[in-house]
Amino acid sequence: MDIWEANGRSTHIAPHTCNVTGMYLCEGAECGSNGVCDKGGCGWNPYRVNITDYYGKGPQFKVDTTRKFTVITQFPAVNGKLQAIKRMYVQDGKLIESHVVDAPGLPKVDSMTTEFCQATKATKYLELGGNPGMGDALTRGMTLVSPNPFGCHLTTS
Repeated sequence: MDIWEANGRSTHIAPHTCNVTGMYLCEGAECGSNGVCDKGGCGWNPYRVNITDYYGKGPQFKVDTTRKFTVITQFPAVNGKLQAIKRMYVQDGKLIESHVVDAPGLPKVDSMTTEFCQATKATKYLELGGNPGMGDALTRGMTLVSPNPFGCHLTTS
């Protein structure tokens, strides 16, 4: 689960599903794009769906990355099954709701739903379980890991 891929100009969420549960070391072809895990994921990125004024450097953006903000990621479920992944922010004490997709051929949704993943052709993600499969993986527990040696402190430079 790539829960926070971002810098001062762009942000991206990309869950990745697998058809193997638990710890597993793949070898050879099973580590590739047609292997046991989805490599591409279903990506949620405002800029990719024609929302160019949502997240970036400066006051012209709804989320101004030159100032401090809080990231909120929600995982709404129905009867224990993950339905969507939703990203919002808080800045200056105000909630900034998720953007609504505005691109031809895509559903006008404010979260990463199965319908959105289908429309963006996240085929492998869907074949390996999609949002319900990702939800199942989350219930087994995950650990936040950062390539930053100083922990998960994020900067927007």
